[in-house]
Amino acid sequence: MQNAQNRRVVPQTRPPTQHQRQKAPAASSTPTTTSTTKQLRTNRGMIKFYLLSIITLGIYAIVFYSILARDLNTVASPHDGKRTMPYWATLLIAIGVVIVVAIGTTIAFAIMGLEIGSLMYMVVIYLIALPIVIIMELAWFHRMSNRVGDELQRRYIQYSFDAGTFWIWFILGSFIIVGPFIYIFKLCKSMNFLCEDYNASAR
Repeated sequence: MQNAQNRRVVPQTRPPTQHQRQKAPAASSTPTTTSTTKQLRTNRGMIKFYLLSIITLGIYAIVFYSILARDLNTVASPHDGKRTMPYWATLLIAIGVVIVVAIGTTIAFAIMGLEIGSLMYMVVIYLIALPIVIIMELAWFHRMSNRVGDELQRRYIQYSFDAGTFWIWFILGSFIIVGPFIYIFKLCKSMNFLCEDYNASAR
């Protein structure tokens, strides 16, 4: 009887439902991270992205996406076991594809006795390499966007973002000019939410 009274009852907890978590983690209390936990960036913004990308002739965009992939891996990889390739690595592979296609076309034109460096030569390289590079770029953004959306759901953050956001706003939305701006805005906001939640929970 005395043992029963002295027994400490541990309450059972479970993750909050979407109805219970109505606000983004920006409104969370003071982070409980330790001094050894790396604080991820939470200040991504659409205006800053486009302004610095224009000033640096696109270099900032490469850095932006590469850091985004690194932070996404930090936040999500311990839970989904996946890795998002750094954006700069994707660009290097794309450049490698163009070089391989150019070498192959040069060899083919030399064998057939056609003029290397002619307009037809350039068109052949363009028609072969461009679709491959475009598919690689689309695949990177599709997988990255889907992974961001999955991590938002796993952390019970009520914000709509996934691969559909990329295709609707960045691709189809290009026809109305403002689409890519909306996509980058939503991407920045989604990553800020994820990094804020990670900084607050240290996981």
